[in-house]
Amino acid sequence: MKRDDLKKLVEGITDDQISAILDINSADIGKAKGDAEKLKDEITRKDRTISEYETKISDLEKDIGDSQKLKDQISSLQKEIDDRKAAEEAAMAQRFNAAMGDKSFINDFTKAGILAEFTGALAKEENKCKSDADVFSALVKDRDGLFTNPNPIDSSGGPGKTSGGPMDDNAVRAVMGLPPKKE
Repeated sequence: MKRDDLKKLVEGITDDQISAILDINSADIGKAKGDAEKLKDEITRKDRTISEYETKISDLEKDIGDSQKLKDQISSLQKEIDDRKAAEEAAMAQRFNAAMGDKSFINDFTKAGILAEFTGALAKEENKCKSDADVFSALVKDRDGLFTNPNPIDSSGGPGKTSGGPMDDNAVRAVMGLPPKKE
């Protein structure tokens, strides 16, 4: 819109009124141009995103034929992980058995529990400089009922091997330093 256009449309319009109308019109045009630029930027961004998606789809379509190769690689990697884990567990069991020495646990459940504690204790910073035997000893110290008794009790109720037959009272008294029983 121009000044001459306004003068033709409105008779008796002043220059101040024309300037005010043109200022309002310019502000509206500026706002519309700004909005248009924002929309153009958004369209450009979305076009770029669509292009990226098309590229990804194209790459995926190429890789469809390689899916078996990918599955084989995953299987191979899983086998390596499983083998490494088994080797680490075997090494830890060997260290545990060496630290355990000639002790025998009362059952496999107890042994597995102490092995788990042993593994956790070895990972702690305060045990880094300790030997496996020291860590093991600290774990089992003052804990009753973990190991089998090295002196098994036989059916007669005493340690060692006895016949389990009837006892001779006079022989018992003699061991105790008492005179034979008078009948």
